[in-house]
Amino acid sequence: MRKYKFKGKHLIAEYYNLDFNNLTCCELVNRYILEGIELAGANCIGTMKKEFEPEGYTIVALLLESHVSVHAYPEQKSMFIDAFTCGDKNPLIIHEYLMDKLNVKDFKVDLLERGNF
Repeated sequence: MRKYKFKGKHLIAEYYNLDFNNLTCCELVNRYILEGIELAGANCIGTMKKEFEPEGYTIVALLLESHVSVHAYPEQKSMFIDAFTCGDKNPLIIHEYLMDKLNVKDFKVDLLERGNF
């Protein structure tokens, strides 16, 4: 089996039954993402946001270590999270911070170890 010199962690999460008011403000969620990235010790080098009519949005944060994306569906009180970090940065920190700030109670999360086969 071949060993590579790179590794990473890829977190995929689904949040359900969120408080509608916590979910509707794209700028607030963007701030939480950036704070979570900072707590994880990762480096955000840019963000892109797209708001949809009548509601919903996508936020993508490009990291020096990879990326974080959020797709929000306020009408469904749901959000999908994708966070991949290379090296020793931990996307679980970002996920846990978002869960705390958004008061998430109903969720599903998977964490994949990448580059370790």
